[in-house]
Amino acid sequence: MPIKWRAPLRKAILLTLGIVAASPVYAQPEPIINFNIQHYSVSGLTTGEISKSVFQNTPVKGAFGRYGAVTHNRFTTNYSSVAMAQGGCEVKNALIQLDSTIVLPQLIEAGQSEAVMAEWGRYIGALRAHEMMHANNGKYTAETLASRLYDFKTALPCVQMRAMLDQAVNQLIQNMGDFDTKLDMQTEHGKSQGAFLRPDFR
Repeated sequence: MPIKWRAPLRKAILLTLGIVAASPVYAQPEPIINFNIQHYSVSGLTTGEISKSVFQNTPVKGAFGRYGAVTHNRFTTNYSSVAMAQGGCEVKNALIQLDSTIVLPQLIEAGQSEAVMAEWGRYIGALRAHEMMHANNGKYTAETLASRLYDFKTALPCVQMRAMLDQAVNQLIQNMGDFDTKLDMQTEHGKSQGAFLRPDFR
């Protein structure tokens, strides 16, 4: 389940950004990506008990219920707008940073059976894989932001360029949120990908 940022902007802004940024492409700086996995503890001897513990202990709580895991993608975007001698404006010193954190349950091992541990391993692997899809979506968004801002030039004055670029950045992040929402709807927050504990293992 992702954390998302939304902005009610038009998709035409993205198209404008893609068309105007038509200067030659050189080696561009990569976005700074800080990736982290955090855990919260769960317990139980059977998969039924463990599943109950997951939804009792999870910090992932919202208006639509509780979930076993979440991915937080937080972006920081900085750049300088510099007026060009021939008119117009260009981007300098673009810096994109993504702080991506996945929160997952961690089972306290207390003599569970091999069958229970095998089911736990299957579940946590599927849950981690689902959340990595959200994390990779954030990474793709950060890389896209970096490529769009790098060496960007326009005939617009700097004030107008900044307004346009800020809207475009927000739109890209909204697009990421829309993808995450669709992914969770299609997979039932990873359930169709195997991210659920079958209850009959002891």
